[in-house]
Amino acid sequence: MNTTNLRAETGIDDRSAEMGWFWFNIDDDRWLWSAQVERMHGYQPGTTAPSTPLLLSHVHLDDYRQVAATLHDARRTRRPFSSQHRIVDTAHHVHDVVMVAAPCHDTDGTILGMHGLCLDAPAGSADDRRQRVRAATRC
Repeated sequence: MNTTNLRAETGIDDRSAEMGWFWFNIDDDRWLWSAQVERMHGYQPGTTAPSTPLLLSHVHLDDYRQVAATLHDARRTRRPFSSQHRIVDTAHHVHDVVMVAAPCHDTDGTILGMHGLCLDAPAGSADDRRQRVRAATRC
């Protein structure tokens, strides 16, 4: 979904929310981030090599254990996951984010990794954020 559709369907404008994609290769712990996800973390697109340690280094200290456990379980079970947590970008700004991911299979059904979306949710009440995320993801 592009930010124009996001704005029209949720009332969130592209200055206050951003959505990007990620790919997580479970076997070699390699990540790919879209330009939007790189910017959420404070990086210029194409200037970082995403990894689990890098991702976890940006997670707010109060949310670290939950996110680390979620990623550990995703690696172990290879099942879909979601997480609502805070990240701290390179400029020390805190972002409320929602990550959702599902397994990606090859033609034989082997799970190759996880692909998903990361939404940088605007400030507001938890109920407001939840409604906006549901509207944006049709969940």
